[in-house]
Amino acid sequence: MKKIIPALLTNSTDIFKSRVEEYTKIFNRIEIDICSFPFTLKDSLGVEAILPVLLEIEFNGVWDFHIMERDPMQSIELLKNSNLRFREVNIFIHQESDNFSYIAESMEFPELWRKFAAIKVESDLLSLEAYNKFFGILFLSHEIGVQKAKFNKKVLKKIKVLREMGFSKEIKLDGGINLTTAPQITNDNNVNVVSVGSYFQNSKDVKAELEKLEKVLN
Repeated sequence: MKKIIPALLTNSTDIFKSRVEEYTKIFNRIEIDICSFPFTLKDSLGVEAILPVLLEIEFNGVWDFHIMERDPMQSIELLKNSNLRFREVNIFIHQESDNFSYIAESMEFPELWRKFAAIKVESDLLSLEAYNKFFGILFLSHEIGVQKAKFNKKVLKKIKVLREMGFSKEIKLDGGINLTTAPQITNDNNVNVVSVGSYFQNSKDVKAELEKLEKVLN
């Protein structure tokens, strides 16, 4: 069964706060996208802006921080030094980022934190040894940091190749997933988690849309 979680990407503090308050009442795992130029075309809210909101929220679930930055070290350190260190946190680092090898092999994380790799839709796979250093892998299915972009089904072939290489940990699919594109991944048992962004952010009734998506995907 595929787990469905929301992905929140915005440069508005008001929208961020409103959506976090809504999502924490519905979901037990939430992805927050943090991106900046030139790794992405448009900047989102950074860690310094989102932390005051998150620290005020009562939430016993899991935070997924998908960091789409050329050098993610500063954002990671800000998160590590916050009170979120006492919560369950997943950190997603792109293989295209600076310091990817250092973060994979040497960087220490607080207890209850897990380290994931993330892969752009246009990037080639690395070795199985490289990915086994992580708890799981996130695959983007469209251009990074772009909302309402089209789902690229070629990513499913790439996921299949990684499974055939012997990767047995969590695989998360992110980008362009809605009621129209979801049927393309219904039979893909290689995907464990599906991250949904604009489909939920543009919805007036997130819970109702979640139920519809669960029926399609599972």
